[in-house]
Amino acid sequence: MQEVFQSINGIFSFIGPLSDFLWDFPTNFAWYANIPVLGNFSFAIILLLGSGLYFSFRLGFVQVRGFKKGLGIMTEKRTIEYLKEFRPELYAGLSYGYKRIDYNQKDYTTVLDFEVYVMEQLTRLFKIGLGFDLIYDRTNVLRNIKNGETWTTAQIMNPGAHVVGELVMGKTSFMFVVGKHFGKYMHTEKNYQSYTVCYESANMVIFVLKESFSLMNGLNSYSTLQYAGLLREANSTHSPTAISTEDDLISFEYGYFNKDENITYTYFTTAHKGYDAFWTVQFACKTENFESLKPDMIKYAKSITLGE
Repeated sequence: MQEVFQSINGIFSFIGPLSDFLWDFPTNFAWYANIPVLGNFSFAIILLLGSGLYFSFRLGFVQVRGFKKGLGIMTEKRTIEYLKEFRPELYAGLSYGYKRIDYNQKDYTTVLDFEVYVMEQLTRLFKIGLGFDLIYDRTNVLRNIKNGETWTTAQIMNPGAHVVGELVMGKTSFMFVVGKHFGKYMHTEKNYQSYTVCYESANMVIFVLKESFSLMNGLNSYSTLQYAGLLREANSTHSPTAISTEDDLISFEYGYFNKDENITYTYFTTAHKGYDAFWTVQFACKTENFESLKPDMIKYAKSITLGE
């Protein structure tokens, strides 16, 4: 199954970069980006806003003048004869898309959504119904990096149930969906219970752990370097590197081989001392990507500040 999704990704791999270019153009050129105020807006945004303003003035703000009339048409009920009949309509669709968590992320992951709705006409312009969908989102497997879980394709599937409203305007309609998904990944917080907070993107996971001075007698008298020594000792089975004090950081690295995924991950671990606790911040990624991502990890680690 994964091979199929990878093939689809390859076919549509140009969509993401092309979309980014069109939405950013021409702000991605320095000569335009340096223009005061205007340089903050892409051509697409200017076109959308400009078109809206042009047609609003050109048509005399028909959306305001005709609002009351339009509201009446929308809420006009069907005839008594029509109400006697129940004429449900069945909608089915399959959507394919790309997803990335970080704006600067280069790699995209597959998102597929199969949806089915049963609709009934309430007024001339409004339908209501119930539906369900099934989402396949590859970004959910990123949540397994730390604890080594391996999910099957079936486990990644995320089912949902919805209440649907549809505004019909001639051959154009707008659907409004409110519901809930019940997939396994909605509860992945349990995977990180031992951490204070976690952050993740498609190519990196950050684990943050706060250890209060009250956890051990005399811990508050430890230096950050001594605390880092304790961390390194706790990970001694993973062959950690020597503790480094370069880049104004106290850090070390170690590798972790995930047998289920057959992938090796590298952890860049940093130690920080606050007023009431030590903080461990770990940056994890695939070993093959570590050297290219390490400068970002160092930048993120150096930006950490601990308040009082």
